[in-house]
Amino acid sequence: MVFNQDLEFPTNQVIAKYHDVTNFTVQTGIFSDNLRLEDQDETRQAHAKNINDLLKSFHLATNNSGKKDLVERTNLILPWFAHDALVHLMSPHGLEQSSGAAWGTRDVSQGPTELFLATEHYDEVRKIITNVYSHQFVENGNWPQWFMFDQYSGIYADESHGDVIIWPMKVVADYLAVTNDVTILQERLPYMSHETQNMTNKDEKLIDHLVKQINYIENSFLYDTAVSAYGDGDRDDTLQPADASQKQEMASTWTEELTIEVFRKMAHVLEKGSELQERCAALADRMYEDFKKYFMQADTLPGFIKMNSNHEVQPIIYPGDQKTGINYRLLPLSQGVLSQVLTGPEVRNALQIIKENLLYADGVRLMDRPAQYHGGVSKIFKRAEQSANFGREIGLLYVHAHIRYAEAIAANGDKNEAWRLLDLVNPINLTDRVPNADIRQANVYFSSSDADFDTRYEAQEQYNQLAKQSVNVKGGWRLYSSGPGIFIGALLQSIMTLRESGKNNTLPFDSDVYITMD
Repeated sequence: MVFNQDLEFPTNQVIAKYHDVTNFTVQTGIFSDNLRLEDQDETRQAHAKNINDLLKSFHLATNNSGKKDLVERTNLILPWFAHDALVHLMSPHGLEQSSGAAWGTRDVSQGPTELFLATEHYDEVRKIITNVYSHQFVENGNWPQWFMFDQYSGIYADESHGDVIIWPMKVVADYLAVTNDVTILQERLPYMSHETQNMTNKDEKLIDHLVKQINYIENSFLYDTAVSAYGDGDRDDTLQPADASQKQEMASTWTEELTIEVFRKMAHVLEKGSELQERCAALADRMYEDFKKYFMQADTLPGFIKMNSNHEVQPIIYPGDQKTGINYRLLPLSQGVLSQVLTGPEVRNALQIIKENLLYADGVRLMDRPAQYHGGVSKIFKRAEQSANFGREIGLLYVHAHIRYAEAIAANGDKNEAWRLLDLVNPINLTDRVPNADIRQANVYFSSSDADFDTRYEAQEQYNQLAKQSVNVKGGWRLYSSGPGIFIGALLQSIMTLRESGKNNTLPFDSDVYITMD
């Protein structure tokens, strides 16, 4: 790359002049920066070393010829997914989503956090915690859906989905569980003011931030129950209610399960008998009792419930739902297993429902059929009924949710099947495992697997053809997602359980596969 000042119109941006795909010249009018000639090979080698260090030189090996392809694909894709995860953390853009560059509160609490926890880079997790809690609103204890940094720190979302409030606490709980670093609770952090759009001069201990967070959660309960209001949505943001009044009448089964899980874990990792520990334990118990009362009124968990002031409950998305036409929703079923709010026969029933109704050749889908499309007019849900594109969550195979399903399978004891499920979203030689998969880029994370329907109308009329593999599936948006970090965390920790079973050893569930890791 050559830098010079020979520009007709000086600019403060770097300009690339391509001569061919292997050789190009960069010219810039930035005179104040110290720009130097970079050696391409040295830069690549340094990047490869950085990725290898991040993954702690993780490597799989086997002498079993029937397992070599799986092992080799896994070894090959992990560095690429680690690269994608770092892009998501440090410069949140995607190849199809080139704008943005903000931290999603929910997103950074998952992908980067779970990557660093699985690879034991705990200092980085601590930095994520302090950064995220410094953007907590001082006025009410909630967070924006996303926020920006540096000179753009006053730019953030005006709202957030109902589950966003619990994610930062989950990071704290997971961090404390593996480090026991209780000193972080005394770390003094500022807030973000929604009114002034600036950081406050006032700072408080992280433990005080947590109290403020819990206050918000309790203040958002429906009526006098321990059921969290749906608010502006949950993980599948295509299912925001079309009628704004339902935000304070609906509740997400998935959000309720996640919140119970986090409060239980906080009660476990905090000092026993402390005020905050006892409060978390009591809230977990209250929420679980109300979960059984309001959400578990049938054998199949509903996607949502709607509650009136008399505590009368109407399920939404359940077997036989005449209003939505949708019978099953993945997220409550898989999260019920992961959060351990389902036990014994309930777990087996949930996983069987998923297998029979939601699992396809290319992975697991969010619902058993898409939301009805009426030319973009919303009747029940917003984006699910507005978008003309049958992709990402609207196309129903959102890879992020597929990985969580694999974790649920692992939690139920079938680690081999969980690894097979992860391999379905590894793009390397994918057509060997998914015959109806279109050829796609093999070294990047895809956020979805989209059925190749031409229109929304065609998708809802011919959706049953997808199960027969008579419709091709193509890769969705690339790179920008918390998914790559979640994938690595799921593989290393949920499936291979490296923290518990150790490194430089055979897999605890497969003696044919050997792990080495620093």
